[in-house]
Amino acid sequence: MKKLSGITLISLLVLCLGIAQAQAGKLPSGYPESFHEHGQIDALYNLGNGTYKIVVGDLGHIMPHKALVKMSATRTGSVGQLRPGLYVGLILDDNSGDVTEVWQIPRNYTP
Repeated sequence: MKKLSGITLISLLVLCLGIAQAQAGKLPSGYPESFHEHGQIDALYNLGNGTYKIVVGDLGHIMPHKALVKMSATRTGSVGQLRPGLYVGLILDDNSGDVTEVWQIPRNYTP
């Protein structure tokens, strides 16, 4: 087995870090291009009548039962799968400000 020199090891490490940074913040294909808001779910409250209040990054939003919940680009979820600590992106209705879509996203996502 060949021994790798220190310079070779450092070069490999720098290359690997560069690749990891280039992919950091990128969403997999199938996700929206951007979100109105994103962050960690702080709380989720059932307000009754199929309406919820989702708190992300200390900002509360009304989320009707008809909001789309996506656990990945290909897997639809349900409100029951949302929980505090989950990192999500929100798409909001332009008129009401209510949540229309909730997407689970990687923690390293940056717009």
